[in-house]
Amino acid sequence: MPAANDPETMTPSPHLLASISASDIGEWLLALVVLGLLVWSLRWVYADAEARGKDGCLVAVIVFLVCFPISLLVWLALRPKLRQPLTESESGRLN
Repeated sequence: MPAANDPETMTPSPHLLASISASDIGEWLLALVVLGLLVWSLRWVYADAEARGKDGCLVAVIVFLVCFPISLLVWLALRPKLRQPLTESESGRLN
């Protein structure tokens, strides 16, 4: 009886690749696209929140945890206005 760690018994079956169907590959590709869109949109929400003076990490986590696609639309609808950069006269008054 061959040992459990015998390299001859650990070789993959030649039928393994043949058993993967086109629908399996399509499902994996769809999952990767959805995951990529999720990561991209959370990075965008983070950068957008930071540009608007909010804690980007907190906003991204909230958008992710609270029913993702709907919460992204809520953020788009309710996000604050962009911060205006300070002019030289305004920054001089702060010093």
